[in-house]
Amino acid sequence: MDNEKIEKILERLEKVEEKVEENNSILKSERNQKRLAILWKIIYWMIFIASGIVAWSYISPMYKAMIESYEKLMQTNKQVQSQFKDVNKNIQKIKNIF
Repeated sequence: MDNEKIEKILERLEKVEEKVEENNSILKSERNQKRLAILWKIIYWMIFIASGIVAWSYISPMYKAMIESYEKLMQTNKQVQSQFKDVNKNIQKIKNIF
């Protein structure tokens, strides 16, 4: 009777050991998958940030040129307005003479 109980206990222990090994392999697999997911997220964000930096370095000279052109246009506009003010003053003077 004692031998039978011991054998049953040993069989159960073997089953538990198999389940523990299976569980351990599943946990290791999940840990590796999480590590891989974290690695891919890091790579994704590095590519995203790097592409933004590259895009800005490409667009920046064009942006600066547009700003310079706009500033020149505004200066020309101010010059034209000041000249028209002078023309208007001269027209008023001429009207006053006649």
